[in-house]
Amino acid sequence: MTYKLKILNQSFEQQYIDFIKGNDKFLWYCSLDYKRLLEDYLKAKSIYFLVFSGNSIKACLPLMQSKDAELGFVINSLPFYGSNGSFLLNYDLDDSEKWELMELLYKELLSYSEKNKIAAFTLITNPLDPSSKNYLEVQDGINNSDFRMGQITPLPNSSEELIKLFKNPRPRNIRKAIKANVKVRKSNDKKDFDFLSSTHSDNITYIGGKPKSDLFFQMVRENIPEKNYSLFIAEIDGIRISALLVFYFNSTVEYFTPCTLNNYRNYQASALLIFEAMKYAIDKNFKNWNWGGTWESQKGVYDFKKKWGSIDLNYYYFTKVYNPEILNQTSDKLLELYPNFYITSFSNLKNK
Repeated sequence: MTYKLKILNQSFEQQYIDFIKGNDKFLWYCSLDYKRLLEDYLKAKSIYFLVFSGNSIKACLPLMQSKDAELGFVINSLPFYGSNGSFLLNYDLDDSEKWELMELLYKELLSYSEKNKIAAFTLITNPLDPSSKNYLEVQDGINNSDFRMGQITPLPNSSEELIKLFKNPRPRNIRKAIKANVKVRKSNDKKDFDFLSSTHSDNITYIGGKPKSDLFFQMVRENIPEKNYSLFIAEIDGIRISALLVFYFNSTVEYFTPCTLNNYRNYQASALLIFEAMKYAIDKNFKNWNWGGTWESQKGVYDFKKKWGSIDLNYYYFTKVYNPEILNQTSDKLLELYPNFYITSFSNLKNK
């Protein structure tokens, strides 16, 4: 079969939309909405390599390139929190065709990297499709530098079946929130987004993490069509106490940003929020609830997600470092140079 390799631009957008909607294993992160969000928020350059057969797209490698820094550019597929990318492959390809297209795209990435001052690149695999991992783990010069414990809850057909998936104490948590008269509503109000942003920031800062910025949530509200996300708010006596932001794409819901006021955690509002958000997803015919990635060290977070009926589907980070000076940096220096991009596992650095 004859293939042509092109770069995504406005003239190919409808063909790209048709392509990504044709495979329900593709996640929110490969959508055009997310692409535009990252371009605007990160000020990143997108380079989406497309493989055409005739007028149809058969495969894609979505890439984002960082701003220039003293060590060179960094490429991710894809950057930002929990973003999967790597090879996107047409659902009806056989294994040999998939391998051929991944080979074509990977060689294009290597060629681009060698010509454009790329310091390192990382491809992050999709937990629903093992093809990228199978290909990348046998390529010379690329390192499987990290992984995340991916967890996905397959959504049943009804809320009655849903609650049967949960392990204690989840059903008890939900009943406690209902008994405490916690109320859940959907919203697109700016004040509710402000609550999400400030509470998320307090929660993440408290545990020593890096929160998503207020600008990011503002850009979601202003630029993403409402049909593609929901903000759920939990209240008690009219006081906001918890929030949850999810995204929708194809068959999968992305559990993206939860938050709860620390003084109200005992009410278990977040459990009721998640339950109501899952029921809403079932009503809209979604099939998967993607909890995102968990670090191997985060046993408590893993157990929390496991008790919502999740199954394990890990995903992997494959990295090639071109500039050896990267390995001489401290983690703080790399985070400063390349915010929101993955460079390499910090365990690989000489100055740990």
